[in-house]
Amino acid sequence: MHTSQRTPRALLLAVDRQQSPLFESFSEGVQRQAYTPYGWHSRERQLQTQLGFNGQLREHSSVVYMLGNGYRAYNPVLMRFNSSDHFSPFGKGGLNAYAYCAGSPVNRIDPSGASWLALLGQGVGSLLNAIFAGAAINRAAATIVSGIPSPMTTRVGNVLSFWGGAGGLPSRMLGVPSSASAALPTSGISIASNAGVIGTQVLTGAGAVAQNHVIAKKWWATAGTNGQSRPRVVWEAVKEASGWNLLRRQPPGQVPSRSPEVPLQDVVVETRRT
Repeated sequence: MHTSQRTPRALLLAVDRQQSPLFESFSEGVQRQAYTPYGWHSRERQLQTQLGFNGQLREHSSVVYMLGNGYRAYNPVLMRFNSSDHFSPFGKGGLNAYAYCAGSPVNRIDPSGASWLALLGQGVGSLLNAIFAGAAINRAAATIVSGIPSPMTTRVGNVLSFWGGAGGLPSRMLGVPSSASAALPTSGISIASNAGVIGTQVLTGAGAVAQNHVIAKKWWATAGTNGQSRPRVVWEAVKEASGWNLLRRQPPGQVPSRSPEVPLQDVVVETRRT
């Protein structure tokens, strides 16, 4: 039920899945309203309710919707915002600072002009990609320091793991603008599903970080004991994990060890007479 502010009458509204009023029933009859994909509707037959496209408050004297408590004015006639998003062009607002719902208003809503749960998912997913790529480098470094050669199957699998993580980062970045314009799921099941996926990703990432911390700590200490250059170990590990060595049909790079330094007082000088 909705009470119109213009006349003291009760209105019964029928809305679509995005909360846009389509029918309005009152004592005198029924009125209907239709919208274009971007929310424009004819002003000849307006509903008495002040709720408009996507359930947002509309002004009868204007065609715009002030979204986000006045953060930005959305114009359904122009099919874009009247002002730019301050998160654009390099932030989560995307390259097009005036775009509404990333060009997909049928599937998404943007009640505030800001980002939603999907943006968090993109961030967590990007972090996981970086962790998986780093883990491949970490494993390669541990192998180089140990000096024990790995089977070809292990080397190929490590390369695939590296590119599975590193290769997913660009696609994640491309998905940020659409995620920033997407709407928060309206059903509890959808919200729980999205939150559950993000939660499991966080747990997976935390477990991977913990395991790789142990591996990195071990090879880092061993490299110091062996006198191996740690930056050189990392460089050779990147070449191995990225598949550079496999492409050139070369074994993993080796980092030579330095002989332990002998204190001067322990050096014995012998003199011989000839």
